[in-house]
Amino acid sequence: MSNKLKEIDNIINNLFQGLNHDVDTVPDLKFVLNIIKQINQQQETIGHQRT
Repeated sequence: MSNKLKEIDNIINNLFQGLNHDVDTVPDLKFVLNIIKQINQQQETIGHQRT
């Protein structure tokens, strides 16, 4: 697992724990969603290159 994925995993775990009692998780959530979006775009690019 790459460092980026580990970082995302840690943030997601922290989010799940923090969502119950922390309002400051929204920026982290946006950050994670942004990374997921970027990964999806990269996967799309890779998929197009294969054909």
